[in-house]
Amino acid sequence: MDTKRLYLAFRSRFPLTSAREALRVARLGAQQRSDSEPYVAQCIDGKFGRWWPTEYRRNPRTPLFGEWLTDARGRKTTERWCEDTKDAGLRFVGFADELAPRTIQHVGWHTVTYDSGEVYRGAVWQLPARNGECLYVAGFVDPYNESAALIDFDTIRGEPDDDDAKAEAAYRADDIARIHAEREREYQEKWRAAQRVRDLLEDICDARRQHTALIRAIWTGERDDAIGARLRADCREAVRRARREIAKLIDDYGADILTDEYA
Repeated sequence: MDTKRLYLAFRSRFPLTSAREALRVARLGAQQRSDSEPYVAQCIDGKFGRWWPTEYRRNPRTPLFGEWLTDARGRKTTERWCEDTKDAGLRFVGFADELAPRTIQHVGWHTVTYDSGEVYRGAVWQLPARNGECLYVAGFVDPYNESAALIDFDTIRGEPDDDDAKAEAAYRADDIARIHAEREREYQEKWRAAQRVRDLLEDICDARRQHTALIRAIWTGERDDAIGARLRADCREAVRRARREIAKLIDDYGADILTDEYA
């Protein structure tokens, strides 16, 4: 099958693929191959049964890279999420604790205060070499999706098989995992504090409704004044306790726990 026919067939099968990509595939498919030559993913046979273009390796609505993360001042950093490191052309080098076992003597950082739940484990990937230099990037693997990772694209350069460069990347990866794990722990603590504040606000509303019902019962003679007075005092004390606890939570975690971010 010649290049032109392959190109037209490919565009009709994958209309969302760019013309440049379709032409590249058509040229690969038109190349002569011997019967003994092993099949590789980039060589197609005209039926398109064993090859998928880049746009179809995953959900086309899901971008390969996320937005650049920002710092506390809203400035872009060199960190971003990658949904699939293999599709992005990143070669996995190893985990930080494997590349620097003498210094990094753990297998990740917990995202909760107690030893359970998610663990951010630092890792190192390698970009395609440039000018004979190896380019390493650091980050950590998504605990729920091994193909996804958060990566700092501030590259570390080194010679091939340079253990020092790999160790430096491992230290950075472990530090990135630690920082983001601490941020996640802080967020989880604030989220729990925000939920506690909301529960206390509901308790205050319930106490006020009960207090109003007691006053109405006393007025109508349905309840004894002495008993009603004690119950009303209990309601007021419950409100005061809830307010004191809310004030302490806001003092400990900040007023931002009342925002929608922690809803």
